[in-house]
Amino acid sequence: LRRFHERYPQVSGHPADELEATLRRISEEVFADLLQQDFAARAWLARWFAALPAYLEWQAVNEAQGWRYAEAESAFDWQLEGVRLRGRIDRLDVREEEKRVLDYKTQGEQVLRNKLREPGEDVQLACYAYAHEAADAAFVSIENGKVKLVEPRHDVPLLAQLNAERLVQAMDDIRGG
Repeated sequence: LRRFHERYPQVSGHPADELEATLRRISEEVFADLLQQDFAARAWLARWFAALPAYLEWQAVNEAQGWRYAEAESAFDWQLEGVRLRGRIDRLDVREEEKRVLDYKTQGEQVLRNKLREPGEDVQLACYAYAHEAADAAFVSIENGKVKLVEPRHDVPLLAQLNAERLVQAMDDIRGG
């Protein structure tokens, strides 16, 4: 998806068949080595191909809401009172001054909603939001030919701050025995 969006930061205004053909070709290139080593990768590629039209439709709706692809696979590395956290964020979108971090998942919408049910228990999006000072964060569920945005129901900047505080406290507790 990074390679695709570097070529098409916006899908609006491009023919759907051109977009799908390009994304299919890039996907085949990315999967080529894995297909030589792992027969099960064929099933993953087939699942992904089934989702291509839905992904492109989701992207067009995302753009219609004012969101623009900004970057992908963004590394972060930050110190937080003796705690070093490193990672890579799948995608960052912007809408005017707002930032939204997105994490692609090959899980269904309901599974992801369950992860986010209890505020602060799933820390991945909160860490990503904290790292990029993002006002919004969401999972992008890609499953069974469907693509859905799954957002926390709670204030993302607050969850990010509380998560960072909890991480510092947990590390202090570990260091304290």
